[in-house]
Amino acid sequence: MEGKIENADQDETYRNAWFYTLVLGLISTVTGLILFIFPTIGMVFISLIFSFYLIWLGISQIVIGYKLSSIQKNWWILLLRGIIMLILGFVVISFPISFAKVGAGVPLVLTGLFLIFYGVQDLISKHFPGSGINHTLSSIMIILTGALLCFAPVSSALIIFRLLGLTTFTGGILHVIRALYNRNKINAGKTEI
Repeated sequence: MEGKIENADQDETYRNAWFYTLVLGLISTVTGLILFIFPTIGMVFISLIFSFYLIWLGISQIVIGYKLSSIQKNWWILLLRGIIMLILGFVVISFPISFAKVGAGVPLVLTGLFLIFYGVQDLISKHFPGSGINHTLSSIMIILTGALLCFAPVSSALIIFRLLGLTTFTGGILHVIRALYNRNKINAGKTEI
């Protein structure tokens, strides 16, 4: 059966696959290292993506509002919403670091408040039989994590991006090792991986 994946040349597939795995690993390693050393870059990148999204939404709302002006009675609402989104997008793109701190802080504070509420509620509720000190310590850890997120959201975001960077860096190194291992197997004439 021609054209089926089962008939693909296995050696050629492995030769190509190791290179793509190597490139993925190198990109992941560099990205992870950058995020680990400079975690603010991750927050700024997310705020820039959000600003481009707002600008795109603003432009599309303005265009749709204009196109509907001849047939829709409330077309100006879309136009106004588009202008507001466009302005907000340009404000965010003008101050990406400030927005990154606020943008990272608000969800983390809300998560922190939830964790504090959950931890206190868990702490004062009846313990399950046999849970004892482990249950109490777990509740206290949840409350402390919530407090950390509430009182230091930007620092918490930086820690999260550092952990993300470390994870990405480690995954990238493992991809590079696997790619080089696969390449050596191909060069040795063994195509089974």
